[in-house]
Amino acid sequence: MSTSTGNFFRLLHTRARDMRENPTSAERALHQRLLFIGFRSEDIQMQFVLAPYVYDCYIKSLKLLIEADGLIHQQPELRKRDEKKARLAKKKGYLFIRMDKC
Repeated sequence: MSTSTGNFFRLLHTRARDMRENPTSAERALHQRLLFIGFRSEDIQMQFVLAPYVYDCYIKSLKLLIEADGLIHQQPELRKRDEKKARLAKKKGYLFIRMDKC
């Protein structure tokens, strides 16, 4: 792995950690709902890295990625990025759910 690639992955994981420490209200609500319906805390990973993206939530036992999107994701430029993000997840063999207007 080149130095620039290594730096990119370190930055991506640092960003994911920072996002876990400061979740949005939608991400907090999603995590609480998943616990309420019976998922174990250790089966849920918030801010999961699948380069070059960070996904809001990963449920290990289902190989499921969840994106909890607020209204900002209605903007055209974010929609395009979100579509690419969904395609990558599916291409890599993950189930993918987008929850709009969280």
